[in-house]
Amino acid sequence: SSFSLIYLFTILIHKLPIAAVLIIFLNSINSSYLKKFVFLFLFAVSSPLGGIVGELIVNIDFFKGFSLNLLAISCGMLLELSYPFLFNTNFEVQGGLDMIKKDSSFFNFNSKLIINYKSNSNFSNGFLFTNNNSTNLLEDDYSSTSVNSFGFVTNFKKLDNPFNPRKGFKIKSEIAYGWKETYAIDTVANNILKSPNFNGNLSFSSYLSLLKRTTFKIKLSGSTIQNNILYENELTRIGGYKTIRGFDEESIWVSSFVLGNFEFRYLIDEKSNVFLFSDFAWTESKTNNFLMEDYFQSFGFGTNISMPNGLLTLIYGLGRKIDNPFLIRTGKIHLGFTSYF
Repeated sequence: SSFSLIYLFTILIHKLPIAAVLIIFLNSINSSYLKKFVFLFLFAVSSPLGGIVGELIVNIDFFKGFSLNLLAISCGMLLELSYPFLFNTNFEVQGGLDMIKKDSSFFNFNSKLIINYKSNSNFSNGFLFTNNNSTNLLEDDYSSTSVNSFGFVTNFKKLDNPFNPRKGFKIKSEIAYGWKETYAIDTVANNILKSPNFNGNLSFSSYLSLLKRTTFKIKLSGSTIQNNILYENELTRIGGYKTIRGFDEESIWVSSFVLGNFEFRYLIDEKSNVFLFSDFAWTESKTNNFLMEDYFQSFGFGTNISMPNGLLTLIYGLGRKIDNPFLIRTGKIHLGFTSYF
């Protein structure tokens, strides 16, 4: 079964005795819901070894389009909820939680609420509310920070196939503005610094139909955080499965980036394909203590394989900073699994 294949990848990735024990336990569970949540926990508590990176995405459709997405990596977890057609209207409610802890340096806890109005199946816009909290566990420069923001979101798409498009495009944008409070180590009254905070995200994907069963995908995306008081642990984390492949998950910390993803795809069936890719990125890391610009490049190949209860994604990527050579030993294997049940 597809799950047996995923279990095998889990053993290869983590090489931990607990993996084999959990797999025996999982095979005795009749409930697919419980089985997949236990598997998600395995990814959350295990740490990838060597150059192989594991990522699990679980998509659960409960009723009337209500969905739950879970993403687990070794250093944190992301939870996303979506409930469309609220009270039988065109309103959609989305929520998200993002947690990450780095050694004994810091702990971040971010939350997001989006209220969308869907004009039709292809277009929606709405409001965005975010709260980002960061605790400095070292307590050297400051104690913690908190950012509350309000903004707008827009989604527009026109694709011939939502799962495996051959032609069309999609656009997504988010802009948010708010105020940041930085709490000093000394908690004496009035020892709080306030500063304006701006965050913007934009992505555009285009699918250009070529020969029969082939398409060329171009994705351009960018993001920026603007604040006069910005610390390293507040930076955006890119790299890996969803951004620039060939690098460790969320290993590149930036305040701004521009990213280009280019793929040549051969469509096997309605949901499956194989592809060659090349990614390019410009990044800027701007904090209180330093300012640095970098350029990154990667290339590789991958496949999306349709299964009875989900979609398996396997990617091999080789990445480098632009002034460094490509090294075979730094290659990364990215694994993703989207499960529908």
